[in-house]
Amino acid sequence: MSLTTDDDRDLCRVIAGYIEDNGMPPTIREIALALGLTETSTATVTYRLRRAEANGYLMRKDMRARGIRLTDDGRALIEAQP
Repeated sequence: MSLTTDDDRDLCRVIAGYIEDNGMPPTIREIALALGLTETSTATVTYRLRRAEANGYLMRKDMRARGIRLTDDGRALIEAQP
């Protein structure tokens, strides 16, 4: 399994778990904290979100703080065994 896929899986798991617990998607800072990054690591999270979106694992609405939605591929990635 490639590092990219593992990173994408971790990101999708964080997003899915947050939505399940809170009923809405996380912000970029909340994702950073959940991934064990510093709260100021927003550029890293933004990069990972863009990469996961390009890979088809999620969709984002521009200019929306909580505009992240997992795709069917993103949900399947979470369920796949590493």
